[in-house]
Amino acid sequence: MHMQTRHQRETGVNAAMGAALPVPHWALPGELDFLLDEPNTLQDLLVTFVVDAEMRSLALVSALEAQDFETMRYKGHSLKGSAAQIGAPALAAFAGKLEISASLRQEGCGALVRQMLDEVRVVSSEIREFVSGGLCSGQPGLLGFSGWRNQHSAR
Repeated sequence: MHMQTRHQRETGVNAAMGAALPVPHWALPGELDFLLDEPNTLQDLLVTFVVDAEMRSLALVSALEAQDFETMRYKGHSLKGSAAQIGAPALAAFAGKLEISASLRQEGCGALVRQMLDEVRVVSSEIREFVSGGLCSGQPGLLGFSGWRNQHSAR
């Protein structure tokens, strides 16, 4: 197996192949690493986040159609916080931008909602893959416990 240099990990460039490596949209933040030893709690946290993010997405679509800026602002604010806590920085950034745009009643809210919806889908997919990979059943998943830790500790 090809080992990556620090530069390759930080930039996402794989020198051996000359291509960018896929950069995850979600990674468990270091302050939540202790949950790796509590797989049921971690599963509950992740599943709750995914369900909540998807429900907020539906509410955002309805709010956008109704031009309900206050609901868009509120949903953006709450999703910003939960995404940041769970380790989804791009989603948190889109949500923060939506919160500001909606509070100012700007026309760009529609584009931000669409970007957020795309990011929610990607993050949810990555979390589902992680959970279904066996972590929460106590069995090694796609990477196993140590493989997942090693992959994400380089961040």
